[in-house]
Amino acid sequence: MDKDLKQNKLIKKLGVIFFILLFSLNAKTQQDSLKISLLTYSPGTEIWGAFGHSAVRVQNYTTESDILYNYGIFDFGDSVAKFVWKFLRGKLKYKLGKESTTRVLRYYANKGNKRIIEQELVLTQEENRKILQFLDHNYLPENRYYFYDFFFDNCATRIRDIMENELGGKFNYKKEVKSELTLRQLLDVHIESRPWTDFGMDLLIGIPSDKKATFQEQMFLPEFLSDNLDKGVYLLNEGEKKPLLGEKKIIVGGEYYMNEPGWFRPFTLFGALCVFMLLLTLFFTHNKALAILDSILFFLLGFIGLFLLFMWFGTDHVSTKWNMNMLWANPMYLIFFLGVGRQKIKSMKWAYILALISGILILLTWGFFPQQFHVGIIPIVLMLLIRSGAGLMDIKRKSAVKL
Repeated sequence: MDKDLKQNKLIKKLGVIFFILLFSLNAKTQQDSLKISLLTYSPGTEIWGAFGHSAVRVQNYTTESDILYNYGIFDFGDSVAKFVWKFLRGKLKYKLGKESTTRVLRYYANKGNKRIIEQELVLTQEENRKILQFLDHNYLPENRYYFYDFFFDNCATRIRDIMENELGGKFNYKKEVKSELTLRQLLDVHIESRPWTDFGMDLLIGIPSDKKATFQEQMFLPEFLSDNLDKGVYLLNEGEKKPLLGEKKIIVGGEYYMNEPGWFRPFTLFGALCVFMLLLTLFFTHNKALAILDSILFFLLGFIGLFLLFMWFGTDHVSTKWNMNMLWANPMYLIFFLGVGRQKIKSMKWAYILALISGILILLTWGFFPQQFHVGIIPIVLMLLIRSGAGLMDIKRKSAVKL
């Protein structure tokens, strides 16, 4: 009887020990189940995909979940006009979204127009859990929204900030590479093959975009985020240093899209218009038809200048301020353009003088000006000089006749 009782107690003790060991093993399995990766999407055919994309993939082998955390989501709940108005003013809210990685990868694999590269974060499970906790906290309804800024707060910079802030002193860069490229020139890396997009971007952004980008600022572009984080190291408790990112693995082998620009470029179009305007000026006297053409030219440039003025003072965009394109696209032209068609000589004299001074200034300081101008504006500036010079000569001639 006593023997059976002792055996039962022993069995119970063994059962408790077995349960504790099983629980501990299960807890360890729960802790060691995370794999977090950086996904980098190659540029796509759409204008909004011209610069690629970044996202964070979280695989939990215990719960058998595979979730993509994506900071590039926005709600299209407004009318088109309201949506565009918010976007132009810098008031459009983006948000962090959660999607099934399997579904997203299948979608892009079927389209075949993007390449997606995965790099695992070489972190401890403790740090993996810390990043996941941050992402889940950031996904709460009150935290997930943010105001998008192309250079300084986007899908790539948000991920950069997670690495730098959440890993604290354990994360550092091997060395900072001094950048010789400005923010504007970094854009050209992806849009030089899209001449009209390049022209539009150069038209909209001002002097703040012409500062040399720091090592961290380069990472507003997804491919630079991948390459620069690859220069990061993670410090283990024993003082050992490990690369932050693992090797690059192609998980969607789509085409790396680069547009093939044709002959129809800004310089070509505006150059043809400039030649046309030069021929009209040389072979026809300054008559009412030419005055109307001047009216159209100055009105269009004035309207562009008014829009740039709005982007400077009427929006929250930092990069569209101090835009020196208003030297040639001056909103003041709107005051003068009606005067051309009606032959208001005094009014147009000042418009022509303003166009001459600004045009000469741009050409003389080309390459030295604090803002980099797009080469496509050269024929526009020459067109202004031709018509302004001819207009002033005509005003002088008419004044001499009256005398």
